[in-house]
Amino acid sequence: MLAANTKELSAQLSREFSEVTTECWKAGRPQDIKSDLHIIGPDLRQEKVIPTAKSIRKQSEAVPIIAIRPENSLPFKLALFDAGLDDYVRAPYHAGELLRRIRVFLKRTKRLEAYRPVTFKMADLLFDYHRGMPLERATFYRKRKDAARLSHAETTTEKKPMLQDFLASPRALARLQHLPLQDRIQFVQADISKVQLAEIKKILHFDYDLLSRLLLITERSLHLKKENQVFSPGVSDRIMAILELYSFGYEVMGGSADFHEWMRQPQEKLLGYSPLISIMTHPGLLAVRSALNNIQYGHL
Repeated sequence: MLAANTKELSAQLSREFSEVTTECWKAGRPQDIKSDLHIIGPDLRQEKVIPTAKSIRKQSEAVPIIAIRPENSLPFKLALFDAGLDDYVRAPYHAGELLRRIRVFLKRTKRLEAYRPVTFKMADLLFDYHRGMPLERATFYRKRKDAARLSHAETTTEKKPMLQDFLASPRALARLQHLPLQDRIQFVQADISKVQLAEIKKILHFDYDLLSRLLLITERSLHLKKENQVFSPGVSDRIMAILELYSFGYEVMGGSADFHEWMRQPQEKLLGYSPLISIMTHPGLLAVRSALNNIQYGHL
């Protein structure tokens, strides 16, 4: 609900996305469309703002929520963040700034499947951004594709995942974090081999000097290890921790190039160290993961 600014914002977003359609959307009607971003507009009565944020957050823990409000009260803003808000824009606002904030959230959140539309809800309005496909038809194709996938799963034997499957490319590695916990534990228990480490070294753009410091072993030990030999459970566990971090980072940054660049840049929140230096210790690795979580939800 953006009052007179709705047309201006729609025009801004039209230049960002290929297709734009608008539909009336009653806030009180049961919602059967999963939104990728919620905007609480400035025209919503103040007493309804916090309950609305809580309701949205209860429906989904991941969907970003932006509030565009005229209030400048710190207690009010803090209460909104406690209710699940991700970002607060003071009204009146600049449409270009809002557009950039939206870009941040869409870039940091999980990549959308091609058949699912991107939707922004603004109180009583729903903006649907989809690649030329009407919303009803997109829903039809999604249901048909889900049914086909289920049928295929019932008639084929499920292939047991192997670590090698995730080392083919950065895109493949980005899927590792979504693998069930038991499968990732089994990768560590099976011990990671020198051949697999060579593939990891290639994908992550590491050299043996950096690997030795990250894995807390000597560079000589790495060179002496034969290709078919495996590393100890402790070293294998360390390798998996780094792989999971990079898998998460690729998704947050939207690709490997930006993430590799970010890992080498000093960060104020990491005491001025680069993330690549910070992950040489376990507390540093956790701090880098926390920094990525903040980026993912727009807390820059």
